[in-house]
Amino acid sequence: MSLKLIPNSSQSLSLGELTKEQYLVIASEVVEELNWKLQFISPNGIIANSKSSITSLGEEIRIVITNEYVNIFSKSLGMQLFDYGKNNRNINNFINKFNEIMPTFDEEEYVEIYKELNNEFVLYETDLISNSDTLILENDNNLSSLFIPKDDYYVTPILLYLNLLIFIIMVLSGVSIFQPEIQDLLNSGANYRPKTLDGEWWRLITSNFIHIGIFHLFVNLFALIYIGIHLEPLLGRIKFISLYLVTGIIASLSSLWWNENIVSAGASGSIFGIYGVFIALLTTSLIEKNARKTMFKSMLIFVFINLSNGINSNIDNAAHIGGLLSGIFFGYIFYPAIINSNKKVLQYFSFVFSLVVLTFSTIYVFSTTTSDMAIYFKKTEEFSKLEQIALSINDIPENQFELAIEQIGLSNWNKCLNILNELEDLSLPENIENLNIKLKEYVELRIKILKYIQNTLKSNKPINKDSINFYNQKIINTMESINN
Repeated sequence: MSLKLIPNSSQSLSLGELTKEQYLVIASEVVEELNWKLQFISPNGIIANSKSSITSLGEEIRIVITNEYVNIFSKSLGMQLFDYGKNNRNINNFINKFNEIMPTFDEEEYVEIYKELNNEFVLYETDLISNSDTLILENDNNLSSLFIPKDDYYVTPILLYLNLLIFIIMVLSGVSIFQPEIQDLLNSGANYRPKTLDGEWWRLITSNFIHIGIFHLFVNLFALIYIGIHLEPLLGRIKFISLYLVTGIIASLSSLWWNENIVSAGASGSIFGIYGVFIALLTTSLIEKNARKTMFKSMLIFVFINLSNGINSNIDNAAHIGGLLSGIFFGYIFYPAIINSNKKVLQYFSFVFSLVVLTFSTIYVFSTTTSDMAIYFKKTEEFSKLEQIALSINDIPENQFELAIEQIGLSNWNKCLNILNELEDLSLPENIENLNIKLKEYVELRIKILKYIQNTLKSNKPINKDSINFYNQKIINTMESINN
Protein backbone atom coordinates (compact mmCIF):
# COMPACT_ATOMS: atom_id res chain seq x y z
CA MET A 1 0.00 0.00 0.00
CA SER A 2 1.02 3.60 -0.49
CA LEU A 3 -1.70 5.33 1.50
CA LYS A 4 -1.10 7.85 4.23
CA LEU A 5 -4.47 7.10 5.71
CA ILE A 6 -3.42 7.68 9.32
CA PRO A 7 -1.26 10.76 10.05
CA ASN A 8 2.24 9.66 10.97
CA SER A 9 5.91 10.45 10.71
CA SER A 10 9.11 8.44 10.94
CA GLN A 11 12.87 8.92 11.09
CA SER A 12 15.87 6.57 11.10
CA LEU A 13 19.06 7.32 13.02
CA SER A 14 22.38 5.59 13.50
CA LEU A 15 23.18 4.19 16.94
CA GLY A 16 26.61 5.78 16.65
CA GLU A 17 28.84 4.72 19.51
CA LEU A 18 25.97 3.51 21.67
CA THR A 19 25.06 -0.11 22.06
CA LYS A 20 21.51 -1.32 21.58
CA GLU A 21 21.12 -1.71 25.35
CA GLN A 22 22.48 1.77 26.09
CA TYR A 23 20.13 3.39 23.59
CA LEU A 24 17.16 1.57 25.16
CA VAL A 25 18.14 2.87 28.63
CA ILE A 26 18.31 6.50 27.47
CA ALA A 27 15.12 6.13 25.39
CA SER A 28 13.22 4.91 28.48
CA GLU A 29 14.39 7.97 30.40
CA VAL A 30 13.34 10.25 27.52
CA VAL A 31 9.84 8.74 27.53
CA GLU A 32 9.59 9.49 31.24
CA GLU A 33 10.92 13.04 30.81
CA LEU A 34 8.41 13.80 28.05
CA ASN A 35 5.54 12.48 30.21
CA TRP A 36 4.60 9.87 27.63
CA LYS A 37 2.74 6.83 28.90
CA LEU A 38 4.84 3.68 28.53
CA GLN A 39 2.81 0.88 26.98
CA PHE A 40 5.42 -1.81 26.19
CA ILE A 41 9.15 -2.24 26.48
CA SER A 42 11.29 -5.07 25.17
CA PRO A 43 14.96 -5.56 24.23
CA ASN A 44 14.03 -4.28 20.76
CA GLY A 45 12.47 -1.00 21.78
CA ILE A 46 9.57 0.91 23.30
CA ILE A 47 5.95 1.74 22.59
CA ALA A 48 4.54 4.81 24.32
CA ASN A 49 1.57 7.14 23.95
CA SER A 50 1.62 10.91 24.16
CA LYS A 51 -0.99 12.65 26.28
CA SER A 52 -4.51 12.98 24.95
CA SER A 53 -6.34 16.30 24.82
CA ILE A 54 -9.76 17.72 23.97
CA THR A 55 -8.90 17.74 20.26
CA SER A 56 -6.90 14.52 20.05
CA LEU A 57 -6.48 11.09 21.59
CA GLY A 58 -2.73 11.54 21.30
CA GLU A 59 -0.14 9.70 19.25
CA GLU A 60 1.57 6.33 19.49
CA ILE A 61 5.37 6.50 19.46
CA ARG A 62 7.47 3.43 18.67
CA ILE A 63 11.20 3.34 19.09
CA VAL A 64 12.51 0.26 17.28
CA ILE A 65 16.20 -0.51 17.90
CA THR A 66 18.39 -2.75 15.72
CA ASN A 67 22.11 -3.45 16.06
CA GLU A 68 23.03 -0.45 13.90
CA TYR A 69 19.99 1.81 13.61
CA VAL A 70 17.05 3.15 15.56
CA ASN A 71 13.75 3.79 13.81
CA ILE A 72 11.38 6.27 15.45
CA PHE A 73 7.72 6.20 14.46
CA SER A 74 4.86 8.43 15.56
CA LYS A 75 1.26 7.96 14.40
CA SER A 76 -2.01 9.57 15.39
CA LEU A 77 -4.56 7.68 17.43
CA GLY A 78 -8.31 7.88 17.19
CA MET A 79 -10.37 9.75 14.61
CA GLN A 80 -7.74 11.91 12.98
CA LEU A 81 -6.90 12.38 9.32
CA PHE A 82 -4.69 15.42 10.02
CA ASP A 83 -2.14 15.81 12.81
CA TYR A 84 -1.14 19.48 12.31
CA GLY A 85 2.54 18.57 12.74
CA LYS A 86 2.17 16.68 16.04
CA ASN A 87 3.92 13.53 14.84
CA ASN A 88 6.93 15.46 13.55
CA ARG A 89 7.10 17.35 16.85
CA ASN A 90 7.03 14.08 18.80
CA ILE A 91 10.06 12.79 16.90
CA ASN A 92 11.94 16.08 17.22
CA ASN A 93 11.12 16.29 20.93
CA PHE A 94 12.40 12.75 21.42
CA ILE A 95 15.67 13.43 19.56
CA ASN A 96 16.28 16.75 21.32
CA LYS A 97 15.59 15.33 24.77
CA PHE A 98 17.73 12.27 23.96
CA ASN A 99 20.69 14.45 22.99
CA GLU A 100 20.16 16.56 26.11
CA ILE A 101 20.29 13.77 28.69
CA MET A 102 22.67 11.33 26.94
CA PRO A 103 25.85 13.04 28.29
CA THR A 104 24.60 12.64 31.87
CA PHE A 105 24.86 8.83 31.78
CA ASP A 106 27.89 6.77 32.71
CA GLU A 107 28.65 3.08 32.18
CA GLU A 108 27.49 1.97 35.62
CA GLU A 109 24.13 3.67 35.22
CA TYR A 110 23.58 1.93 31.88
CA VAL A 111 24.11 -1.48 33.47
CA GLU A 112 22.02 -0.76 36.56
CA ILE A 113 19.05 0.75 34.74
CA TYR A 114 19.07 -1.96 32.06
CA LYS A 115 18.78 -4.60 34.80
CA GLU A 116 15.74 -2.77 36.17
CA LEU A 117 14.18 -2.53 32.70
CA ASN A 118 14.76 -6.23 32.17
CA ASN A 119 12.08 -6.91 34.79
CA GLU A 120 9.56 -4.89 32.74
CA PHE A 121 10.29 -6.48 29.36
CA VAL A 122 7.27 -7.83 27.49
CA LEU A 123 8.29 -10.58 25.11
CA TYR A 124 6.18 -11.98 22.27
CA GLU A 125 6.62 -14.93 19.95
CA THR A 126 6.81 -12.24 17.27
CA ASP A 127 8.21 -9.15 18.93
CA LEU A 128 5.53 -6.44 18.86
CA ILE A 129 8.10 -3.67 18.58
CA SER A 130 10.52 -5.15 16.06
CA ASN A 131 7.54 -6.11 13.90
CA SER A 132 6.48 -2.47 13.69
CA ASP A 133 3.65 -1.09 11.57
CA THR A 134 4.38 -1.72 7.92
CA LEU A 135 1.71 0.84 7.14
CA ILE A 136 3.91 3.65 8.45
CA LEU A 137 6.99 2.44 6.61
CA GLU A 138 5.16 2.31 3.29
CA ASN A 139 3.05 5.47 3.53
CA ASP A 140 3.37 8.65 1.51
CA ASN A 141 1.70 12.04 1.77
CA ASN A 142 -0.68 11.67 -1.16
CA LEU A 143 -4.14 12.30 0.28
CA SER A 144 -5.66 11.63 -3.15
CA SER A 145 -5.03 7.95 -2.38
CA LEU A 146 -8.07 8.13 -0.10
CA PHE A 147 -10.22 8.16 -3.23
CA ILE A 148 -8.48 5.40 -5.19
CA PRO A 149 -9.80 1.81 -4.80
CA LYS A 150 -6.97 -0.65 -4.22
CA ASP A 151 -6.20 -3.89 -2.44
CA ASP A 152 -8.01 -4.01 0.93
CA TYR A 153 -9.26 -0.42 0.66
CA TYR A 154 -11.57 -0.95 -2.32
CA VAL A 155 -15.24 -0.64 -1.36
CA THR A 156 -14.89 2.53 0.72
CA PRO A 157 -13.79 4.80 -2.18
CA ILE A 158 -16.58 3.37 -4.36
CA LEU A 159 -19.13 4.23 -1.67
CA LEU A 160 -17.63 7.74 -1.50
CA TYR A 161 -18.06 8.21 -5.24
CA LEU A 162 -21.59 6.80 -5.18
CA ASN A 163 -22.71 9.20 -2.45
CA LEU A 164 -21.02 12.13 -4.20
CA LEU A 165 -22.54 11.21 -7.57
CA ILE A 166 -26.06 11.00 -6.16
CA PHE A 167 -25.63 14.36 -4.43
CA ILE A 168 -24.37 15.98 -7.65
CA ILE A 169 -27.35 14.57 -9.57
CA MET A 170 -29.70 16.00 -6.93
CA VAL A 171 -28.07 19.44 -7.15
CA LEU A 172 -28.15 19.43 -10.97
CA SER A 173 -31.86 18.59 -10.84
CA GLY A 174 -32.48 21.78 -8.85
CA VAL A 175 -32.13 20.62 -5.24
CA SER A 176 -30.50 23.20 -2.93
CA ILE A 177 -26.84 22.45 -2.23
CA PHE A 178 -27.12 23.70 1.36
CA GLN A 179 -30.71 23.23 2.57
CA PRO A 180 -32.87 20.96 0.39
CA GLU A 181 -36.64 21.24 0.60
CA ILE A 182 -38.48 18.33 2.21
CA GLN A 183 -40.31 17.59 -1.03
CA ASP A 184 -36.98 17.43 -2.89
CA LEU A 185 -35.71 14.88 -0.37
CA LEU A 186 -38.88 12.82 -0.74
CA ASN A 187 -38.59 12.93 -4.52
CA SER A 188 -34.96 11.77 -4.24
CA GLY A 189 -35.82 8.73 -2.09
CA ALA A 190 -35.74 9.83 1.56
CA ASN A 191 -37.29 7.56 4.18
CA TYR A 192 -40.75 8.70 5.34
CA ARG A 193 -43.16 6.39 7.14
CA PRO A 194 -46.36 7.27 5.20
CA LYS A 195 -44.66 6.66 1.86
CA THR A 196 -42.38 3.78 2.82
CA LEU A 197 -45.22 1.79 4.39
CA ASP A 198 -47.44 2.59 1.41
CA GLY A 199 -45.51 0.31 -0.95
CA GLU A 200 -42.37 2.41 -1.45
CA TRP A 201 -40.15 -0.04 0.50
CA TRP A 202 -37.11 0.87 -1.63
CA ARG A 203 -36.77 4.05 0.44
CA LEU A 204 -35.19 1.86 3.14
CA ILE A 205 -32.18 1.57 0.82
CA THR A 206 -32.16 4.81 -1.16
CA SER A 207 -32.37 6.98 1.98
CA ASN A 208 -28.88 5.79 2.93
CA PHE A 209 -27.39 7.40 -0.18
CA ILE A 210 -28.92 10.88 -0.21
CA HIS A 211 -27.92 13.81 1.98
CA ILE A 212 -29.51 16.93 3.44
CA GLY A 213 -27.01 19.48 2.14
CA ILE A 214 -23.31 19.50 1.39
CA PHE A 215 -22.23 19.83 5.03
CA HIS A 216 -24.21 16.71 5.94
CA LEU A 217 -22.55 14.91 3.02
CA PHE A 218 -18.97 15.84 3.95
CA VAL A 219 -19.41 14.97 7.64
CA ASN A 220 -20.65 11.51 6.68
CA LEU A 221 -17.94 10.96 4.05
CA PHE A 222 -15.24 11.88 6.56
CA ALA A 223 -16.62 9.34 9.03
CA LEU A 224 -16.89 6.74 6.24
CA ILE A 225 -13.26 7.24 5.20
CA TYR A 226 -12.04 6.85 8.75
CA ILE A 227 -13.96 3.68 9.54
CA GLY A 228 -13.29 2.23 6.09
CA ILE A 229 -9.53 2.58 6.57
CA HIS A 230 -9.63 0.47 9.70
CA LEU A 231 -12.52 -1.93 9.12
CA GLU A 232 -12.48 -2.86 5.44
CA PRO A 233 -9.06 -4.57 5.63
CA LEU A 234 -10.33 -6.64 8.58
CA LEU A 235 -13.61 -7.67 6.98
CA GLY A 236 -12.76 -7.87 3.31
CA ARG A 237 -14.77 -6.36 0.48
CA ILE A 238 -17.86 -8.59 0.53
CA LYS A 239 -18.38 -8.58 4.30
CA PHE A 240 -17.78 -4.82 4.48
CA ILE A 241 -20.33 -3.87 1.80
CA SER A 242 -22.82 -6.47 3.06
CA LEU A 243 -22.70 -5.15 6.63
CA TYR A 244 -22.82 -1.57 5.34
CA LEU A 245 -26.07 -2.29 3.48
CA VAL A 246 -27.70 -4.55 6.07
CA THR A 247 -27.08 -2.24 9.03
CA GLY A 248 -28.15 0.72 6.89
CA ILE A 249 -31.48 -0.93 6.11
CA ILE A 250 -32.01 -1.81 9.77
CA ALA A 251 -31.21 1.81 10.65
CA SER A 252 -33.95 2.87 8.21
CA LEU A 253 -36.34 0.34 9.75
CA SER A 254 -35.57 1.76 13.21
CA SER A 255 -36.36 5.26 11.98
CA LEU A 256 -39.55 3.98 10.34
CA TRP A 257 -40.68 2.25 13.54
CA TRP A 258 -39.85 5.15 15.88
CA ASN A 259 -40.65 8.28 13.85
CA GLU A 260 -44.16 9.11 12.69
CA ASN A 261 -43.52 12.26 10.67
CA ILE A 262 -39.75 12.63 10.19
CA VAL A 263 -38.16 12.63 6.74
CA SER A 264 -34.90 10.71 7.18
CA ALA A 265 -31.90 10.66 4.85
CA GLY A 266 -28.13 10.19 4.93
CA ALA A 267 -25.42 7.56 5.15
CA SER A 268 -25.08 7.93 8.92
CA GLY A 269 -27.31 4.91 9.61
CA SER A 270 -24.93 2.67 7.65
CA ILE A 271 -21.90 4.44 9.11
CA PHE A 272 -23.14 3.93 12.66
CA GLY A 273 -23.72 0.31 11.66
CA ILE A 274 -20.13 -0.34 10.65
CA TYR A 275 -18.90 1.64 13.66
CA GLY A 276 -20.95 -0.80 15.70
CA VAL A 277 -19.28 -3.72 13.93
CA PHE A 278 -15.87 -2.25 14.76
CA ILE A 279 -16.83 -1.69 18.41
CA ALA A 280 -17.81 -5.35 18.66
CA LEU A 281 -14.52 -6.49 17.11
CA LEU A 282 -12.56 -4.19 19.46
CA THR A 283 -13.87 -6.24 22.39
CA THR A 284 -12.27 -9.37 20.92
CA SER A 285 -8.63 -10.36 20.51
CA LEU A 286 -8.72 -9.73 16.75
CA ILE A 287 -6.84 -6.43 17.05
CA GLU A 288 -3.59 -5.66 18.87
CA LYS A 289 -4.27 -4.90 22.54
CA ASN A 290 -2.63 -1.45 22.63
CA ALA A 291 -4.40 -0.27 19.48
CA ARG A 292 -7.62 -1.89 20.69
CA LYS A 293 -7.85 0.28 23.80
CA THR A 294 -7.26 3.53 21.95
CA MET A 295 -9.57 2.72 19.06
CA PHE A 296 -12.32 1.60 21.42
CA LYS A 297 -12.07 4.91 23.24
CA SER A 298 -12.18 6.75 19.91
CA MET A 299 -15.29 4.84 18.80
CA LEU A 300 -17.11 5.59 22.06
CA ILE A 301 -16.27 9.31 21.76
CA PHE A 302 -17.62 9.33 18.19
CA VAL A 303 -20.84 7.62 19.25
CA PHE A 304 -21.32 9.83 22.32
CA ILE A 305 -20.78 13.10 20.44
CA ASN A 306 -23.06 12.19 17.55
CA LEU A 307 -25.88 10.83 19.71
CA SER A 308 -25.63 13.89 21.98
CA ASN A 309 -25.93 16.18 18.96
CA GLY A 310 -29.11 14.39 18.00
CA ILE A 311 -30.91 14.95 21.30
CA ASN A 312 -31.84 18.59 20.73
CA SER A 313 -31.79 18.78 16.94
CA ASN A 314 -33.42 17.37 13.84
CA ILE A 315 -30.90 14.53 13.66
CA ASP A 316 -32.51 11.09 13.37
CA ASN A 317 -31.11 9.33 16.43
CA ALA A 318 -33.46 6.40 15.94
CA ALA A 319 -31.57 5.50 12.74
CA HIS A 320 -28.22 6.04 14.48
CA ILE A 321 -29.09 3.79 17.43
CA GLY A 322 -30.65 1.15 15.19
CA GLY A 323 -27.57 1.09 12.97
CA LEU A 324 -25.18 1.02 15.93
CA LEU A 325 -26.90 -1.80 17.83
CA SER A 326 -27.36 -3.91 14.70
CA GLY A 327 -23.68 -3.34 13.86
CA ILE A 328 -22.57 -4.56 17.29
CA PHE A 329 -24.85 -7.59 16.93
CA PHE A 330 -23.60 -8.51 13.46
CA GLY A 331 -20.00 -7.82 14.50
CA TYR A 332 -20.20 -10.71 16.95
CA ILE A 333 -22.08 -12.88 14.44
CA PHE A 334 -19.37 -12.36 11.79
CA TYR A 335 -16.42 -12.66 14.19
CA PRO A 336 -16.03 -16.46 13.85
CA ALA A 337 -16.08 -16.10 10.04
CA ILE A 338 -13.47 -13.33 10.19
CA ILE A 339 -10.95 -15.30 12.24
CA ASN A 340 -11.64 -18.51 10.28
CA SER A 341 -11.73 -17.16 6.73
CA ASN A 342 -10.96 -20.59 5.27
CA LYS A 343 -14.09 -22.19 6.74
CA LYS A 344 -16.84 -21.75 4.15
CA VAL A 345 -19.55 -23.02 6.49
CA LEU A 346 -18.96 -20.09 8.85
CA GLN A 347 -18.94 -17.65 5.93
CA TYR A 348 -22.28 -18.95 4.59
CA PHE A 349 -23.82 -19.05 8.05
CA SER A 350 -22.92 -15.39 8.74
CA PHE A 351 -24.45 -14.15 5.49
CA VAL A 352 -27.56 -16.35 5.64
CA PHE A 353 -28.19 -15.50 9.30
CA SER A 354 -27.86 -11.77 8.63
CA LEU A 355 -30.36 -12.01 5.75
CA VAL A 356 -32.80 -13.94 7.94
CA VAL A 357 -32.53 -11.30 10.69
CA LEU A 358 -33.01 -8.52 8.13
CA THR A 359 -36.05 -10.25 6.60
CA PHE A 360 -37.79 -10.85 9.92
CA SER A 361 -36.99 -7.32 11.09
CA THR A 362 -38.57 -5.90 7.96
CA ILE A 363 -41.66 -8.08 8.28
CA TYR A 364 -42.05 -7.17 11.95
CA VAL A 365 -41.75 -3.40 11.40
CA PHE A 366 -44.09 -3.37 8.38
CA SER A 367 -46.69 -5.56 10.14
CA THR A 368 -46.70 -3.72 13.49
CA THR A 369 -46.21 -0.11 12.38
CA THR A 370 -49.11 2.04 11.29
CA SER A 371 -49.07 5.54 9.90
CA ASP A 372 -51.81 8.04 10.64
CA MET A 373 -50.17 10.31 8.09
CA ALA A 374 -50.51 7.60 5.42
CA ILE A 375 -54.21 7.34 6.28
CA TYR A 376 -54.42 11.13 6.15
CA PHE A 377 -52.89 11.27 2.67
CA LYS A 378 -55.30 8.65 1.35
CA LYS A 379 -58.28 10.38 2.93
CA THR A 380 -57.27 13.78 1.55
CA GLU A 381 -56.95 12.28 -1.95
CA GLU A 382 -60.48 10.94 -1.58
CA PHE A 383 -61.59 14.36 -0.26
CA SER A 384 -60.13 16.14 -3.30
CA LYS A 385 -61.98 13.84 -5.73
CA LEU A 386 -65.29 14.33 -3.91
CA GLU A 387 -64.72 18.10 -3.79
CA GLN A 388 -64.22 18.24 -7.56
CA ILE A 389 -67.44 16.29 -8.13
CA ALA A 390 -69.36 18.55 -5.73
CA LEU A 391 -68.05 21.71 -7.41
CA SER A 392 -69.09 20.39 -10.84
CA ILE A 393 -72.66 21.37 -9.89
CA ASN A 394 -71.86 24.81 -11.26
CA ASP A 395 -71.77 23.32 -14.77
CA ILE A 396 -75.19 21.70 -14.48
CA PRO A 397 -77.99 23.16 -16.71
CA GLU A 398 -80.49 25.36 -14.85
CA ASN A 399 -83.42 23.00 -15.43
CA GLN A 400 -81.52 20.16 -13.67
CA PHE A 401 -79.98 22.30 -10.96
CA GLU A 402 -82.48 21.60 -8.18
CA LEU A 403 -82.07 17.84 -8.53
CA ALA A 404 -78.27 18.13 -8.78
CA ILE A 405 -78.11 20.03 -5.48
CA GLU A 406 -79.11 16.89 -3.59
CA GLN A 407 -77.53 14.18 -5.73
CA ILE A 408 -74.24 15.87 -6.63
CA GLY A 409 -73.71 18.83 -4.33
CA LEU A 410 -74.97 17.96 -0.84
CA SER A 411 -74.25 14.25 -1.22
CA ASN A 412 -70.54 14.75 -1.95
CA TRP A 413 -70.04 17.66 0.46
CA ASN A 414 -71.48 15.49 3.25
CA LYS A 415 -69.05 12.73 2.30
CA CYS A 416 -66.22 15.31 2.53
CA LEU A 417 -67.48 16.30 5.96
CA ASN A 418 -67.50 12.65 7.09
CA ILE A 419 -63.86 12.29 5.97
CA LEU A 420 -62.85 15.35 8.00
CA ASN A 421 -64.68 13.94 11.04
CA GLU A 422 -62.76 10.66 10.64
CA LEU A 423 -59.45 12.58 10.51
CA GLU A 424 -60.16 13.97 13.98
CA ASP A 425 -59.49 10.50 15.42
CA LEU A 426 -55.96 10.40 13.96
CA SER A 427 -52.76 11.57 15.64
CA LEU A 428 -51.61 14.33 13.31
CA PRO A 429 -49.23 17.30 13.55
CA GLU A 430 -50.77 20.44 15.03
CA ASN A 431 -50.57 22.40 11.78
CA ILE A 432 -52.49 19.68 9.92
CA GLU A 433 -55.12 19.51 12.66
CA ASN A 434 -55.58 23.28 12.34
CA LEU A 435 -55.85 22.88 8.57
CA ASN A 436 -58.59 20.27 9.01
CA ILE A 437 -60.55 22.66 11.23
CA LYS A 438 -60.46 25.27 8.46
CA LEU A 439 -61.42 22.68 5.84
CA LYS A 440 -64.38 21.69 7.98
CA GLU A 441 -65.51 25.33 8.11
CA TYR A 442 -65.13 25.51 4.33
CA VAL A 443 -67.23 22.37 3.72
CA GLU A 444 -69.93 23.46 6.18
CA LEU A 445 -70.21 26.79 4.35
CA ARG A 446 -70.59 24.97 1.03
CA ILE A 447 -73.37 22.85 2.54
CA LYS A 448 -75.10 25.92 4.01
CA ILE A 449 -75.16 27.83 0.73
CA LEU A 450 -76.52 24.82 -1.18
CA LYS A 451 -79.21 24.20 1.45
CA TYR A 452 -80.19 27.86 1.29
CA ILE A 453 -80.53 27.65 -2.51
CA GLN A 454 -82.40 24.32 -2.23
CA ASN A 455 -84.91 25.65 0.32
CA THR A 456 -85.40 28.86 -1.65
CA LEU A 457 -86.11 26.97 -4.88
CA LYS A 458 -88.57 24.64 -3.12
CA SER A 459 -90.50 27.61 -1.75
CA ASN A 460 -90.55 29.25 -5.22
CA LYS A 461 -89.04 32.39 -3.76
CA PRO A 462 -86.36 34.48 -5.55
CA ILE A 463 -82.78 33.88 -4.46
CA ASN A 464 -81.40 36.72 -2.39
CA LYS A 465 -78.13 37.77 -4.00
CA ASP A 466 -76.96 39.44 -0.82
CA SER A 467 -77.24 36.16 1.06
CA ILE A 468 -75.34 34.34 -1.70
CA ASN A 469 -72.64 37.02 -1.69
CA PHE A 470 -72.40 36.77 2.11
CA TYR A 471 -71.75 33.02 1.98
CA ASN A 472 -69.40 33.34 -0.98
CA GLN A 473 -67.32 35.97 0.84
CA LYS A 474 -67.04 33.75 3.91
CA ILE A 475 -65.97 30.86 1.66
CA ILE A 476 -63.31 33.07 0.03
CA ASN A 477 -62.01 34.20 3.41
CA THR A 478 -61.83 30.59 4.64
CA MET A 479 -60.01 29.47 1.49
CA GLU A 480 -57.46 32.28 1.92
CA SER A 481 -56.91 31.17 5.50
CA ILE A 482 -56.39 27.59 4.29
CA ASN A 483 -53.89 28.69 1.63
CA ASN A 484 -51.95 30.73 4.17
